[in-house]
Amino acid sequence: MPRPQDRLPFPYRPEAGVLAHRLQALQGALDWMAAAAQAAPWVRSVRDNPPPFWAMESLLKEYPISSAEGLALMRLAEALLRVPDAETAIAL
Repeated sequence: MPRPQDRLPFPYRPEAGVLAHRLQALQGALDWMAAAAQAAPWVRSVRDNPPPFWAMESLLKEYPISSAEGLALMRLAEALLRVPDAETAIAL
């Protein structure tokens, strides 16, 4: 049995410290004003024309998560969130 001092360190770090470090690393890496300006029309459009409350329910009724199609749609949605470039996102 390994001794306590031979074990790996605790794998989790305090969230506040990690977040502060990550935010500091991002300083200057992204033009936040340009990103906000590009996103503003999209946000305004969604707020002005929200989807009907039943849209998601009807989608899930047609393609339940328990079906192969529903699972494929959820996986596709998850993948789309992680795509780093526009060309691949458009292809998806």
